[in-house]
Amino acid sequence: MRWCALLLLVLPLLARAADPLPSWQDGPSRQAIEAFVTAVTTEGGKDYVAPAERIAVFDNDGTLWSEQPAYFQVLFALSELKRMAPEHLEWKQQQPFKAALEGDQQTLAKSGMAGLLQIVLATHSGMSSAQFIQNARHWLDTARHPTTGRRFTEMVFQPMLELLDYLRANGFKTYIVSGGEVVFMRAFAEEVYGIPPEQVIGTTLGSRFEEKAGRLSIQRLPKLVGQGITRELAYTGRTLGAAEAQQIGLVNRVFDSRAALYAGVQEIARQIAAKSPLSIRGSKEMLNYARDHSVDDSLRQMGWLQGAIWSNQHVRESVTAMKQKRAGEFPALTPLQRFSELG
Repeated sequence: MRWCALLLLVLPLLARAADPLPSWQDGPSRQAIEAFVTAVTTEGGKDYVAPAERIAVFDNDGTLWSEQPAYFQVLFALSELKRMAPEHLEWKQQQPFKAALEGDQQTLAKSGMAGLLQIVLATHSGMSSAQFIQNARHWLDTARHPTTGRRFTEMVFQPMLELLDYLRANGFKTYIVSGGEVVFMRAFAEEVYGIPPEQVIGTTLGSRFEEKAGRLSIQRLPKLVGQGITRELAYTGRTLGAAEAQQIGLVNRVFDSRAALYAGVQEIARQIAAKSPLSIRGSKEMLNYARDHSVDDSLRQMGWLQGAIWSNQHVRESVTAMKQKRAGEFPALTPLQRFSELG
């Protein structure tokens, strides 16, 4: 009798363990999923899809994890704003930062999508990609959902995790394609969803190739104008004043007069001209490349570029000038025909 009782307890557990979708009810949705997978994985069938061509694409917010009471990335941005505030005293007087820091939800709501975009860009840029990933992972490890008290990476939908595993077990490559910022999602997607970084596609910030003390990095920059303000301007047809254009990153600086503008441009040109032509050229190459590629692709490209230029005389002169605390003297670049000519 004991063995029978034990068997009665164990059999349902074994059946559940063998079920690839235990959280799914046996209804139309589950039946449609299973029928589809069977159809595309049955060799010789009319709907058969070769394993190399099996791809499943998912949204993230509201699909794989919750989006309540707000998008989690927005909550991350607001948290980062408060953490970074001591280094940006001007935010205490600037909207929408002032409203966010004071918890003034009404004023923050009035700033709309454009204001929210400003907060996201301010907290997601101005640092290296590696530093941003570190910030995001620290928040994901320590922050708690305001309602459940759980980590945000625990606020995922169990049925969707089972579906991801089920599809991968049947030869599908799973992707995330989302409006969320791509590096933020890549900070946790592999650990939480089993989706590697190169299979996460999302909104990409601008970037700048930077060298400091002989170390190369990709610095995250806000795009010139984000989707929110772009749509607002397109739908309303309103024009931007100089101050607002600078605030949203459309222009770098605002000058009081045409003469001041010319003087400012010439000063920037002089600063650029004093740098190594090869460094400027490399920066242009990386900026143009990173604009349209993922962080991983950009890092690989940066590694190739670094290896290609490291032995060049401009690099040697840069290091020598830095050690001697003098301005560098750089000969003009000549047209290149082969990589071997870089030295």
